[in-house]
Amino acid sequence: MARLTSAAFARAAHVSKPAITQAVKRGRLVKDGELLDTDNPRNAAYLASSGGRRKPTRPAKAATKSPAKAAPGGDKPRAAAEAAGQEHVQDIFDALGPKERAEIRRINAMARAAEAKLAREVGRVVERSRIQAALARFGAEMESRLLTLGTRLGPQLEALFDTGGRSAQAKAVIDTEMADAIRAMKAAAKRDGLDS
Repeated sequence: MARLTSAAFARAAHVSKPAITQAVKRGRLVKDGELLDTDNPRNAAYLASSGGRRKPTRPAKAATKSPAKAAPGGDKPRAAAEAAGQEHVQDIFDALGPKERAEIRRINAMARAAEAKLAREVGRVVERSRIQAALARFGAEMESRLLTLGTRLGPQLEALFDTGGRSAQAKAVIDTEMADAIRAMKAAAKRDGLDS
């Protein structure tokens, strides 16, 4: 009497695990707890009728009686995944050869590259170099405007406040403050990795 998990029974029947789940729901298969007994007449008939389907990639494995009684260090991760109701993804990869695994890695890499390209095209992602270039242009424009502030404001302040011809002093004070502000902004940009 062999008792198999749904995944192992699916491999033995050459069908998918969801097909086994549907067959159980429809009453075509009978579960004994969480396992399927191959000696049960319905289950044996299902296995016999599925013989004409695709060839198995590897033989089905009999399940342990309970995850708690698994051999130390043996099948514990698989039993834990089964107990949690998760698919045995590793089983699928175990059944694949090196060429199939390489093809899956290639397809996944292509998918990631396509997702990144689409994200750039729709504007969800912007390349760091483009941000740095934009910040550099912005910084140069701000620096130019701030450094000429003293020249533009000195005469206006003199006219406004009648400083008695001290527009050169006003310009020097403004220029000094602007230069300090620009140095502080450049230091912050460099610290945050935004300088080009």
